[in-house]
Amino acid sequence: MKKGLIVLLIAVLATSFAFAGKLTGKAEIDLGYDFDSTDWGFKNIVGGKYSFKFEFDSTKVEVGEHKTNVWAELAAEASTVLTYEDKDIAFDWEETEFDVKATATFEITKANIHVGEDLTFGILNAGTSATFAADYHKKNGKPKYDTVKGLSELAQGFTVTYKDWNGGFGAEGNADDGIYDVFAHVATPEFKFVEDKVSAQAGIGFVTVGIKDQNVTRVVIGTKAGYKEEKLSASVAFDAEISKETDQDAEFDPEASANVTYKFSDDATVALDAYFTKGSLTNPEVGGLYVGDDKDAFKLDAKVSGADTATLGDVKVLSSVYVDVTDALIEKRELAVGAEQTAKIDAFTVTLAEEYYALRAKALKLGAKVAYTQEKFTAWIAVGSLAYGRALPTFNFNADKKFQSLPLEVGIQSTTIVENALLKLTYLNKNLVGDKAQKGAITASATIAF
Repeated sequence: MKKGLIVLLIAVLATSFAFAGKLTGKAEIDLGYDFDSTDWGFKNIVGGKYSFKFEFDSTKVEVGEHKTNVWAELAAEASTVLTYEDKDIAFDWEETEFDVKATATFEITKANIHVGEDLTFGILNAGTSATFAADYHKKNGKPKYDTVKGLSELAQGFTVTYKDWNGGFGAEGNADDGIYDVFAHVATPEFKFVEDKVSAQAGIGFVTVGIKDQNVTRVVIGTKAGYKEEKLSASVAFDAEISKETDQDAEFDPEASANVTYKFSDDATVALDAYFTKGSLTNPEVGGLYVGDDKDAFKLDAKVSGADTATLGDVKVLSSVYVDVTDALIEKRELAVGAEQTAKIDAFTVTLAEEYYALRAKALKLGAKVAYTQEKFTAWIAVGSLAYGRALPTFNFNADKKFQSLPLEVGIQSTTIVENALLKLTYLNKNLVGDKAQKGAITASATIAF
């Protein structure tokens, strides 16, 4: 099978099909000594990822030229590819497992009917209703909580845009069986008032699904308002979903957020962020955030933060602080306080950081890092939360209020001594203090990556 695959791939290349591939990999050699386990010696690390595709054909078509005020535009893409991927290259060809598949795709990317310059009907689907509120915390670049989602259940229908108004409608069903689905939504443009300093926007979505005398209806509404001038900006947003099933009480799920930022100068700002919703909505996988306490409890998070940059001669110091309260409306709330200062002095960068958690857990994170960068190398020393890339908790308190852990990292690295290679020498110790103090490990490594 594998030999047949190789013949196939060679044949594809021989027939001059387009070829596009991506290969990434790493080879590393380490020499180190662990003062705690007394392990020492060399260690080789190799691995990579290889993927490619043979593109038999790829076509894009778009029609949109017009001479009248009522006209249509259509765009489509189609392609056929043979793909191969090996996520974990074993360096024994006979042991390597292949994943090869041929895929043909076709997609209509745009289908619109224009009436004049302002009115457009889209005939691909019925769109999605608008929502505006979400948590200010980020997880993988997205809000950590966004509990009221826009409705998009019914794909059969059309969208309509008039200037900056947006909406959509769809319906389908069966008269004999008494089945019906109806979906509609509309969102206003962002209205501006008071010399464009004040803004407001709203949206509503409605969907009902039924069979004979039984139905489920959901309505999602969303609003937001904002104020912005030179120094002050603020916004509030509110979303809510109301759902009603035949012979059942209606359920009301709210979500709200608020953000205020005041700019004292180009270098100094202070901000307030808040988020509010039902606790049972924030973790539906386990039936609600407060199972065992109060399923109907509301969740309120709030954060106050500030940042300032001071220039002292040739030295710039960036300072930031915050106070973050999680679940402020219930007894098991958590309070986090953090601060960080970074100073740049020629080639030196000095960073000091601390985080303190109270009410739910007695833990203090302190960190400091000094880095020196010049043309040939970068050297650094870091302790506490800034060692190991902030990965380790530090200064947990025991019953006697003694520090239990303190990480240390010392290193130097260069990418210029050996071209296309990273040379690195580090000393790492996960804990310098307490009953579980360690001696750490020293490692020298050379890495080539592509």
